[in-house]
Amino acid sequence: MCFFVAIIFNLKPSAGFVAGFFGISLLWLTVSLLKDIPNHHILAQKMAGLFFLPNYLLFIIVTMIIGGLVGGLAGWSGSLVKKMFK
Repeated sequence: MCFFVAIIFNLKPSAGFVAGFFGISLLWLTVSLLKDIPNHHILAQKMAGLFFLPNYLLFIIVTMIIGGLVGGLAGWSGSLVKKMFK
């Protein structure tokens, strides 16, 4: 999605990365909190233990960063593809 947004709005590569990073990071934060709060953080605590993280909040932050990097790279790629075909 970030790829196509960067193409449609004709973003610069740096702006494409930043937009994709923050967009997907906020999406992952929202989804993980909507799923995590009703079950009292049970799954997030177990997953944090699996990855040797001290608590579930750090696990949520790590997933936000990983998702943000993927979204940022997609936005960056989209802006470079648009630039390539100009």
